[in-house]
Amino acid sequence: MPTYLVGDIQGCYDALQRVLDRIAFDPLSDKLWCCGDLVNRGGQSLEVLRLLQSLGAAVSVTLGNHDLHLLANRERYPGGGSGNPEFDQVLLAPDCDSLLNWLCGQPLASWSQQHQLLRVHAGVIPQWDRRMVISAAQEVSDVLQSEQKAKFLRKMYGNSPRRWRDSRKG
Repeated sequence: MPTYLVGDIQGCYDALQRVLDRIAFDPLSDKLWCCGDLVNRGGQSLEVLRLLQSLGAAVSVTLGNHDLHLLANRERYPGGGSGNPEFDQVLLAPDCDSLLNWLCGQPLASWSQQHQLLRVHAGVIPQWDRRMVISAAQEVSDVLQSEQKAKFLRKMYGNSPRRWRDSRKG
């Protein structure tokens, strides 16, 4: 069973489909691991989300900053008008709730014991070991799947606190 790793799809559905066709991807026997930034820039973010969600257990995603930005825009501009036409296409889609709820269920980091591989989008603090990364990522995942999601996403931007402390939680 092959496992394929792809990062930064960036809303490029046609290019992703060409890659999947070229490797003869079979969701019944293959795995696709996507390392963040599924959306934004390529013009086809809605199609990318629909495709990846449709692959079910054949796909494993870690969230990237653009994915989080889309989720934050949903809280700020639920009816569109975000200033990003690609995000607005997702926000106005009839299956928006299903797609973004699926996205909220994806982790920021994932560890594969089989491959001895930590999957993240853009990197981690060098001093952190994988357990610290998974723990911090789990905190975010828990919030994205809770009643605190909207508040978290609205306050996600800014530069406070300015420095990391190991004692910080939440």
